[in-house]
Amino acid sequence: YETVFTRGRGHVEDRGDGDTDLDCAVLNQYGRTIVSDTDDTDYCILDFTVVRAGTFTLKIVNQGNVRNRYTVVIR
Repeated sequence: YETVFTRGRGHVEDRGDGDTDLDCAVLNQYGRTIVSDTDDTDYCILDFTVVRAGTFTLKIVNQGNVRNRYTVVIR
């Protein structure tokens, strides 16, 4: 997913259905990871400082072998 953040605080939440582990990351416009959550849950909270406004990419990876339905909140 791509989204635009302005300078200041960025917040992304990803809540899965509990079936598998989900890993999440936000990448800047240069493809560099600026924040990630790679624990063993399917609930990601990513809080970060946006130094330069622009388009960012949210990357979500399902680490399991079954589907995981999830909801994403971006603020």
